[in-house]
Amino acid sequence: MTRDEFEDILQRAEATYAENAPLYWCGFRRGLRRAYLGHAASSQIDHFAWLDFFRDGDACVAELGRGYIDGLEAVVSHGRGGPRPAWSGSGQAAPRDRGPLLDSAGD
Repeated sequence: MTRDEFEDILQRAEATYAENAPLYWCGFRRGLRRAYLGHAASSQIDHFAWLDFFRDGDACVAELGRGYIDGLEAVVSHGRGGPRPAWSGSGQAAPRDRGPLLDSAGD
């Protein structure tokens, strides 16, 4: 992912954040930055805490976690055949298999 592509996705997330689902998009922006900037964006402790948020019983915390993971996946999947088909910038995505993101202790 190039810096321009990263900034384009971040701008779309910022615009959507202002319109609806602020907790989801707050998490999305944070995940996007973490995936693109790596350790410069957050510590490993913060990263793994955010990865676990989607399991929280509090709906607000879970929404932050879903957004965080989707932000990570937006960068990760971009390098694997282009943007996710589900990314439309129109709202939050449904939870799905989290695959290798939950196993990436070295990231």
